[in-house]
Amino acid sequence: MVNANSTRCSPSQDALVLPCVYETAAYERLKDHFLHQGMALKDRITISHVAVPGHSVRMYVAEIHLFDAIVARGKAQTKECAENMAAMHAELLLDALARPLFPQDNARQARHAMAVERFGRWAPNPLTGDTRHPRPHDPLPLPLKQQVGGDEVWLDPQMLRRYTYQRSVGERLIAAHNDINNYCGDYIESNPDPALLAESRKALESWQREVARNPHPDLFVITRMGEQFRASTLLPVPKVFGVRGGNAVGKTMEQAIDLCALHAVDTLCALGIPLFVNPSKQQAFLEQRRRMGLVTMEDMAKLSACKGLVAILAPSFSELESKSPPAEKAARPPYLPGYMVEGNQPRPLPHIRDTLQILQLRIPEDFDVYGENLSDEAVLEAGNEAKLCVQNYYGTIYLRTVM
Repeated sequence: MVNANSTRCSPSQDALVLPCVYETAAYERLKDHFLHQGMALKDRITISHVAVPGHSVRMYVAEIHLFDAIVARGKAQTKECAENMAAMHAELLLDALARPLFPQDNARQARHAMAVERFGRWAPNPLTGDTRHPRPHDPLPLPLKQQVGGDEVWLDPQMLRRYTYQRSVGERLIAAHNDINNYCGDYIESNPDPALLAESRKALESWQREVARNPHPDLFVITRMGEQFRASTLLPVPKVFGVRGGNAVGKTMEQAIDLCALHAVDTLCALGIPLFVNPSKQQAFLEQRRRMGLVTMEDMAKLSACKGLVAILAPSFSELESKSPPAEKAARPPYLPGYMVEGNQPRPLPHIRDTLQILQLRIPEDFDVYGENLSDEAVLEAGNEAKLCVQNYYGTIYLRTVM
């Protein structure tokens, strides 16, 4: 099932990374595939219609004849969408059958192979000589069909039980990413040092590959949000912690991914999960974080559960939660706010003590109501002045740290 109405998009222009993320660029890539062989994609497509049981509407079915008896299929409510679905299925089939998507462009085919490898799939890479599928007897990818209705329908556990629908791996991943996006609804405005972002991205990928042995070591789901991009990633942690991962919003896709990696590293540190196998390297890593005012497990252990900051339970493990003792639920560490870039000026992360202090403030006990008799313009002006004061405060701390 593919949600064609979602704003999720692929972080790569050279590859389809998740089958359930709708991507029109797959059609253009397949056009290039046939063009390199002296053929036109439109001549390889056939369109038919099928009735939908119990409904008066009909669905378009697009078939793309790849080679021999191999046919890619897509089903959707419009002809264009069905063709895009078929092109996406064709790309999956070519990878599964060890056929290059770009047979005349080794550099682009190598980028394609590296992109899908980070998301847990395989494709032939002519530059490394890896052209034989490591699992040639795996089942071929199934045809793709447009999801009629939003995620709230098809990813609802009750709907799955009602229709005995078995979700694919990609659909389960999307459901978990939706959970992460819901739990990290609060964001901290920041524009950290690029060196910190690069270090976090490298540390996270190393942990995913070497420690967690994640089959999807560099899987970031990107969602377009107007002029910005939101990135989320999953962390394979013990189920007792619920669904965990990173979440961030940036002005570019790459910026969102880098911030998301930093948030994911913060999450691992807050849960007390080592990023490095070497104890001395892990200890040095934590000491550096303490000096920089970044979160560690010790900071989270000081929280008072009754002071307002409470862990959110993950519905993906609702059945597991019903069996968990109350003490275990109360001890679950909370979800940290994600990161968001607003302007172009450098903005260091606030000290974790300040972040936790703000998150523990209760409403209305810890706040004074201001501006009840003021106009909207006056309240907005006062809010901007308060925001400027906070920015100047953190800017002063940053300068003292640098100097």
